[in-house]
Amino acid sequence: MSADPDQEYFADGMVEDIITALSRFKELLVIARNSSFVYEGRAVDVQQVARELGVRYVWEGSVRKGVTACALPASLLKRRHGAGPSSRGFDYHYANAGVVK
Repeated sequence: MSADPDQEYFADGMVEDIITALSRFKELLVIARNSSFVYEGRAVDVQQVARELGVRYVWEGSVRKGVTACALPASLLKRRHGAGPSSRGFDYHYANAGVVK
């Protein structure tokens, strides 16, 4: 969480884009933004979140925004173990602040 409202707005937008992109895969059960944002900024148990949302996997991460780039370190965590089959970081570079390519 950031005290900077612009940073929060940017991070929320990135999360919405990820939710939208993942929802295009019919094989995935993707929870709506309103349901998933309930957990924003809270320290929660991944297994509890998965149970409450009725999902097998939870995508967990953060957004770090700089002047010319942002980083999205994230993990896909399995409900039963809290351990992820996948952990990865994504880096995006942009020419103008706030515009992701």
